Amino acid sequence: MEMWKKYWIYIVALFLFFLVNLFLPAKNGLTQTGVQVLAVLIPTLVLWLFNSTDWPSLLALGGLIMTQCLTPTEVFQQSIGHPIIMTIIVCMALNACLMETGVIHKIAFWFITRSFIRGRPYAFLGMFLASYLILGIFMETLSLTVIYISIATAILSSLGFKKGDSFYTAMMLSILWGNAVATAASPISHAL
Repeated sequence: MEMWKKYWIYIVALFLFFLVNLFLPAKNGLTQTGVQVLAVLIPTLVLWLFNSTDWPSLLALGGLIMTQCLTPTEVFQQSIGHPIIMTIIVCMALNACLMETGVIHKIAFWFITRSFIRGRPYAFLGMFLASYLILGIFMETLSLTVIYISIATAILSSLGFKKGDSFYTAMMLSILWGNAVATAASPISHAL
């Protein structure tokens, strides 16, 4: 029953959008752009009151762009402060999706299970780091580093390496160096 209440709120918000957009006249000082802004903001207020504030806020920003009341740059500068903030939000959402679905582990293990790696520790290390750098393009590197350290610890313990061994140290240092490279190269991985 709780789910139906949410759907009804969504339907009411959508109905209010069309109602304001179609039947509110642009007169007495109210321009057509003002009508479009009201058509976006009134349903947003309803969603804020009866649903949540996070995704309706982002939806309102998208609505202001879609109705061409403001350009995307103006919306981001006046709401969030800078357009790169929206890029960071999208990349953090992608980061969460990649972690929740296990894609990171699958990519890492695909790279290190290639046949040409067997018996070649430097090829193994190179492929492991290549997977790290490829994922580092799309993800926030601090969380990626934590994940890769746990993957490396599991792999190294299954191979018989322990802390203090030179290959163990080389692999951990290469993850940290990879973090430095990915952080420097990616616009989403470091503080602005």
